[in-house]
Amino acid sequence: MKLNKAFALRVREILKDKKMTQYKLAQETGLYHSTMTDILNCKYQTPNFRNMALIIKALDMSMSDFFNSELFNFETLERAIREKAFLNSGVYLKLIDNRGAEPREVDFHYEGG
Repeated sequence: MKLNKAFALRVREILKDKKMTQYKLAQETGLYHSTMTDILNCKYQTPNFRNMALIIKALDMSMSDFFNSELFNFETLERAIREKAFLNSGVYLKLIDNRGAEPREVDFHYEGG
């Protein structure tokens, strides 16, 4: 599963639990309602980390609580973060997964982007 799909499913799951509407979430984040709709309908191939952070914050969750879901397996996250690092020159990203018996850690950096 791609990160955009896993993210959208997780947001919808939390919205249902919190009895919160997509419209209210858009208001809380400051994102346009159409942008929120596009995110939750997976119109973007790769999610924007800034928007993801805004949404997670508006849901009143920590990053670790949000991503602590079976929807986000290590391979899904690794693929998405590798792509972001490759597309953004000079960015260093680190993925650490402490969910298993043995922690997994991968560093990402591509000098020329």
